[in-house]
Amino acid sequence: MSFTDVLTQSGAARGAIYHHFPGGKNQLATEAAVQHGGLRTSRRAALTLFANPDARRTHLTAAELPPTAVHRAADTPVGTTCTPGTAVATAARWLAEPAPTTPALVRHGLRTLVKAGDRDALDLLGNDPDVRVRVVGPDVRTAHVHLGGDLVFDYEVTNTGPRTARLVIDYVVHYRKANGSLSPKVFKLTSRDLLPGERRSGVRRHPLRPLSTRRHHPGAHRVQLQINGRSYGSSAFTLNIPPEAAIG
Repeated sequence: MSFTDVLTQSGAARGAIYHHFPGGKNQLATEAAVQHGGLRTSRRAALTLFANPDARRTHLTAAELPPTAVHRAADTPVGTTCTPGTAVATAARWLAEPAPTTPALVRHGLRTLVKAGDRDALDLLGNDPDVRVRVVGPDVRTAHVHLGGDLVFDYEVTNTGPRTARLVIDYVVHYRKANGSLSPKVFKLTSRDLLPGERRSGVRRHPLRPLSTRRHHPGAHRVQLQINGRSYGSSAFTLNIPPEAAIG
């Protein structure tokens, strides 16, 4: 996709595009990735930004842009990527001169890196990977789960450090594959600031339903906690799938 395509479909002036994106198409894709929620972006995201040159400066969300801007961009989704370092650097520039919506947009835009435990992204958001915590769990309450049921586990996290800890608490389900190996998938649990000595505990129900996007396999699975990108604890559970319910 060229700048000419963007100009044609967005109606923006060439000078305005280069003024707001002097780094060219690489900067274009990076800004769109942070603005619209992750490392993956699309022509739609880029065009939405181009259609309103003020979007980058004021950090408007797509919902706040003129409807025509979104409609012009809606029919050309093409996936692309930017490097983690580029995404974090762009987010840092935005946070240096934030608009009211900037912190929330940056958290949303970097969520994939946070789940992946990227240290630079975590540090930028104030989530120290080396935070001092005591973790109990995950303690599985449902050692055997039938397909269609719920994995249930509880957990406890205590801030053992001298300062308030900003925590992103996720959990990782290690799904069994057809060859018997395990494949991890990270899910969001909660985000909390804990004072020194403060404790956070909870119970999580994770559904194990038949899905068109995931083929379940019977046998041993595992669940872990992940706090600021680091893994804690590990508990096993077994998924039971009767032959008549097997997903093909």
